[in-house]
Amino acid sequence: MLMSVPAGQLKIDHLANDMGLGVHIKNGARRFFGLAVDNKFNRGRKTEYIIASCLYLQCRLQSDSHMLIDFSERLRVRDLLPFIPDRVWLTGDRSTCMSLVRHT
Repeated sequence: MLMSVPAGQLKIDHLANDMGLGVHIKNGARRFFGLAVDNKFNRGRKTEYIIASCLYLQCRLQSDSHMLIDFSERLRVRDLLPFIPDRVWLTGDRSTCMSLVRHT
């Protein structure tokens, strides 16, 4: 079953708060999650990985110091590498992905 946007955004809030991420990162990740659901990028992927990818992408865009390993440790996932934003977002429409990054 796919997670709804509000439920996913709530999970983003919890993970962001647990990791001490700022409000700008949290809000950007929430927008990315909404777009991921709208564009069906979440189908066939665990919600936790999508949430981590949204937060990680926003951290990179905001030049935050959190690394992928931080999210991997927090989620107790051995390797999030297959789920980094390049692979999550670019499996869909590249123009949507690039416009998404430009407007953040």
